Amino acid sequence: MAARHRSTAVYRALLKLLPRDFRVRWGSDMVDVFQHRLDQAGGSPTRRAWVWARGLADLLAQSFTERWRARPPLVRGQGLGQDLRYGLRGLVRSPGFAVSAAVTLALGIGAATATFAVLHAVLLSPLPYPESDRLVLLWPEANGNVAMVALARDELTTVQEVSGLSSWALTLNGVGDPAEIDATMASASHFDVMGVQPAMGRSFLQSDELPGSEGVVIL
Repeated sequence: MAARHRSTAVYRALLKLLPRDFRVRWGSDMVDVFQHRLDQAGGSPTRRAWVWARGLADLLAQSFTERWRARPPLVRGQGLGQDLRYGLRGLVRSPGFAVSAAVTLALGIGAATATFAVLHAVLLSPLPYPESDRLVLLWPEANGNVAMVALARDELTTVQEVSGLSSWALTLNGVGDPAEIDATMASASHFDVMGVQPAMGRSFLQSDELPGSEGVVIL
């Protein structure tokens, strides 16, 4: 929860890149959309990074568009040189806009770099699992559940095995100060599907999925 508040506060501060009139009219809605996307991302670092990359890209694009619309009209038909001189004079007369433009460009480059890094890690580079090219991720439009995993396991005939995953943030307490950790609930076949084994201890058993069985945690 604290991480969500910090992220929202940073995003709200970045909204100051937008013109004031636009920010007053649409700022609250933009914050609500950003918070909703963060909630949908849960505790997954990759999904939260994607939310940030998408939010920054939208914010920078909108900032540039609105400020470009608000610029003084350029004199047409008198050559590129005069247009450039007029633009430079405008920047000199409005240093605040010049700084905002420089910050926007810097953030845009940073957001583009972060987006590419996420895309490279998630989509382009091979996953660190055996036969990773045979892994397929299905993302339901609504919240998934155990019944959906069982249905997919029974109905999908072109896959060898199905595993269900659900990630979120938990608060670990009981010893020392409470700490927020990322947790994932997985079906018993998860490690078999990924082709890996836990670094310590045993893997999940099919009996761990049965109703009434005790919870099993793998660190």
